[in-house]
Amino acid sequence: MNFINKIFYACVVILIQGVFFYNQCRGQEILKVVGYSRNSQRDNSSNPVIKAYHIKNNDGSFEKLTYRSKGICQFHETYDDSGFVMLHGIYVSYTKQGWVNEMGFYRSGQRSGQWYRRIGVFYYAVEIYENGKANATDSIYINPTVKNQAFISKKTNNGIVEASFPGGEMAYRKYLRDQLLQSRFVKTEEAFEPIVAFFVQATGTVTPVVVWQSHNFDVDFFARQMLQNIPRWEPAKEAITGKNVPILYFQRMAIYQN
Repeated sequence: MNFINKIFYACVVILIQGVFFYNQCRGQEILKVVGYSRNSQRDNSSNPVIKAYHIKNNDGSFEKLTYRSKGICQFHETYDDSGFVMLHGIYVSYTKQGWVNEMGFYRSGQRSGQWYRRIGVFYYAVEIYENGKANATDSIYINPTVKNQAFISKKTNNGIVEASFPGGEMAYRKYLRDQLLQSRFVKTEEAFEPIVAFFVQATGTVTPVVVWQSHNFDVDFFARQMLQNIPRWEPAKEAITGKNVPILYFQRMAIYQN
């Protein structure tokens, strides 16, 4: 498989007084928000059944985030054009409870590489796509709520030296705190514990960042923005060969009212 995966769980407790992070200036620009009815017709009312957020990223890609009326994300789609036609990049669909149902990558409109598909509460089928067709399968256990819960596939686990943030774990936690202090806020009266997943690529770059458990657009946008411009990591390596490999981590953020 192309991706070696392991969970890294670090709970960042953020105490705030009735305010909530919201920022459009960290490499993402919200271009427009379009409402839709149940029959997929445009709905310009204040409370449409579906809201689609069209976003431009600083790398030139575009995202469409589709949210249900109850606030939970339905689809996270990435495109390479401003017309939002050609799927290219991360794709995520969510269950009605807000958990990732399916996740993978598109390349020029075709599925490519490793895809995760939910087959149980914490079990995912893994499918490897080439030229848009799946040619290999596996299954893994993924539970992002358990500290240090590993989900490296038994078929591919040759021993992995984990990726590391510059300066280590304490520097990573400080980075997250600093990001919060530099952020702008909007009011909220609720407490949330969003979970995000992020890929540390073989080059050490952190991309993409996706929400693993969706709450609503504001919460999800906050959680992703905290890691959107994170510095390059020391990449993970195969212990035997020393080859750099991509790795998937989780970050849980516990946001409580003070």
